[in-house]
Amino acid sequence: MSKLNKPFKSLTSQELAAWVKKLSLSDKGLIQASSAIIKNGLTGDIFALTTSAIELIERLNIPGMDAGIIFQKMQEILTNEKKENTERIGKAAIAASCVDNDTFDANIVSGTKNVKIQVKKSTTIKGLKLLFVNQEGGSFEQINLYSGGVPLSNDQKLEDYGIQSERNLISTTYRVAGGASTENSHRLNVKQLPSHIKTTFQMDCITLDDSKEECRALMPCGHAVSADTMFQYVKSLIEKLHVKCVVCPVINCGKTWNWDDVCAVADMTSDEYIRYSKIINERNNSKKLKCPHCMVLTDRPHELNKNRVNCSHCKKDDFCWSCGQLWKGKGYQLCGNSSCATEVINKKLQTCPMISPTYLDSSAKWFPVKMPSIRACPGCLFLIEHKRECKHMACPACKTSFCFVCLGLKKDGKWPCGTHETKCSTAPRQQLE
Repeated sequence: MSKLNKPFKSLTSQELAAWVKKLSLSDKGLIQASSAIIKNGLTGDIFALTTSAIELIERLNIPGMDAGIIFQKMQEILTNEKKENTERIGKAAIAASCVDNDTFDANIVSGTKNVKIQVKKSTTIKGLKLLFVNQEGGSFEQINLYSGGVPLSNDQKLEDYGIQSERNLISTTYRVAGGASTENSHRLNVKQLPSHIKTTFQMDCITLDDSKEECRALMPCGHAVSADTMFQYVKSLIEKLHVKCVVCPVINCGKTWNWDDVCAVADMTSDEYIRYSKIINERNNSKKLKCPHCMVLTDRPHELNKNRVNCSHCKKDDFCWSCGQLWKGKGYQLCGNSSCATEVINKKLQTCPMISPTYLDSSAKWFPVKMPSIRACPGCLFLIEHKRECKHMACPACKTSFCFVCLGLKKDGKWPCGTHETKCSTAPRQQLE
């Protein structure tokens, strides 16, 4: 991508939107992102405060993949600008601190290397460190300089320590971080946490760590977890188990954690967020089927409860929504393929035992109603077994609300068969055809 002709943080809303339009985004992401930037008056300096792709998803209402691309490109530009700015500051520091003194090569020992940097006696330690970082890499804040065992202070000059030639060796030290490689550890980023996620020193519900050295995220279910623990937990669940969501591991809790909350707590990088979100999305789209003819992904509308379907893309021969095979039968529920699960469903519906729960009739008397103990959900054919007296059901698979006795559907918040305890006409055993 071409270089910006001005610093990223100085971009106006119009310039920021124009930059976004040059990125390789989906059509939806491109339109939504650019319009949201203009509508909300987002400028480069505001945009640069974004700490994760998750924030962009919420702020711009765009898909995760597009948010990841925008965040990654922005970070690349900001990193390059920071590097260029560091170099300018270093040169400016030398220029500001130098008068007419003679230059010499500062001799800096870093590990097994001897680094030569041209300076003057009046060069500040800060200026020298900036030049060293620009040439050798690293972080300005993590490097300390010493000469003769004496730490060199940023606001002092080389001549203040008697450093006037390359014979005066300067050594470096790098600050260490606690435990594990920083590339593989994740720290709780309070700025990117949603407002409903609070921080706490409560015991980690997975590792049982109760130290006060690191704060943890208090999840909506009331259990706490650290960023690195959350990341390792999610990574293990996704890579080793075929999970579709992340739940609290505490016994007798098991509450489902919101995916974006999980990613924010785990302090995922853009690449990690995109990779794991893609897997979760694919697994939650498992109810979608590929057309056996043109192989496009198809989605059955909630109101269509037939297994016999036809692809709206290629419009070729019908196929079975249950097993994905070409349709062989004459009806709308049984495809005629012996391996199809609907054959098993039909057998269970026809052979399940009868039960006789009691319901109130018009005279307010309780009467037993004889009916099959198993019904197939009218919405998705999920098999449901009657356990209690209540006749009104909500399918755990597709959330369709129906009456177990008469198979009537709840519409506009109303039931066609009275209350949950009143008697209604009994539908016969279901027979899928």
